[in-house]
Amino acid sequence: MKTKMYIGSILIFCLCMTPSVAYDSLAMPSYANLAKKNFKWLKKDFYNYLEYKCYKKNIDPIFILSLAQVESGGRNIRSHRMNRNGSFDFGVFQINQIHMPKNPRRLLNYRININIATWYLGKCLKKARGNKFLACIYYNGGTNCNVRRYMKKNSAYPKRIMKIYVRCKNNIDASYRKALRRL
Repeated sequence: MKTKMYIGSILIFCLCMTPSVAYDSLAMPSYANLAKKNFKWLKKDFYNYLEYKCYKKNIDPIFILSLAQVESGGRNIRSHRMNRNGSFDFGVFQINQIHMPKNPRRLLNYRININIATWYLGKCLKKARGNKFLACIYYNGGTNCNVRRYMKKNSAYPKRIMKIYVRCKNNIDASYRKALRRL
């Protein structure tokens, strides 16, 4: 009985230690560093929180970063243009103040901005049944927008997001392939 427990504990110890040794020897580039190369404005604490929220909502962080790149260029600002309903957009993801009507300036806090952006993009992805192109349209035009009418007026918006997303994904995949070739 003691022999089986001893062998079992050694096996568990080896299984726990092996992956970290294997990953250290691979010297794979981290996803955060690769994202930083594609999005120069990205800060570490911003990305770490974004990655955590994306994991919880099952959203690709590179997709939402591509959306932020098109929305604000990564700048944490209030839009200068007033929307049709008289409201303004705030923060990196340009969240409309209707989501926080009492104190819209709080939307400039990156954590609040990320929370609302991941929630809303998750809602858009769910409505679009996982189609990222349609989710971009719903994110910008509202979840009840008419897609055909939207595409007649604003067809460049979702195309720009998808172009950035595909370029960044290809850069990241190329970096991983390069790291694997070094082995």
